[in-house]
Amino acid sequence: MLTVIKAEDLRIETPLVSKENVVMMQKRKLSKAIAQIEGEKKLKPNPIVMRNGEPMIVLRFANHTIAGFPLGENLAKDALLWVRDVWLKEDENQELVWEVHQKMSRKLVESKNGKKIH
Repeated sequence: MLTVIKAEDLRIETPLVSKENVVMMQKRKLSKAIAQIEGEKKLKPNPIVMRNGEPMIVLRFANHTIAGFPLGENLAKDALLWVRDVWLKEDENQELVWEVHQKMSRKLVESKNGKKIH
């Protein structure tokens, strides 16, 4: 038998944010893009965009860019695999992802508190 809990008694629980969780978010986005390429579907959201006149993979949180990777002669799937399996494993790159996430979070908190954001 199930118990009923009233809506006003339900609490939203958010997972703790850590560098590892933030990096995993990026890996999940890349894995989703790889699966969409394998299934020959349109990429949603599309991490491959035109920047500086050439296609490139752009990692970002909302409008906060982490890094860009020009595709050059590489296939999109191979490039996405490299970013996910090689680039995101390096400590300095994980730290960069974490720093961008923290910057985004600070700006979000400031905007919610009514502070002017530059």
